[in-house]
Amino acid sequence: MKATGPEEAQKSEIDVRTAKEVMGQQQNLYESRQALYKEGAISQKDVNDAQVAFAQARNQHEIAQKHLETVQSVSREQTLKGAAAQRDAAKARFENAEAQLSYSRITSPI
Repeated sequence: MKATGPEEAQKSEIDVRTAKEVMGQQQNLYESRQALYKEGAISQKDVNDAQVAFAQARNQHEIAQKHLETVQSVSREQTLKGAAAQRDAAKARFENAEAQLSYSRITSPI
């Protein structure tokens, strides 16, 4: 998997919001087509087409949501690895300073 960053997380969040909006629009269209069909204004095929479009939009939203979760998970993992590397570097600097201190000897002329 390629490296993820804040830009990809932002894009994924936008994709989720967009997919959710499209899903809501398709749901409204499907529900209105059902009502029109019950009144005899449109054919069953129109209702079926709207139902398929709604199902596709719902699936797109689920896919976008899963992708966002994956991006966020990878981002957290990278953050933890970076923090661990910083911790290890700080520990090495501390141990180096302790070693240098052990070689120091302070004497008083008195």
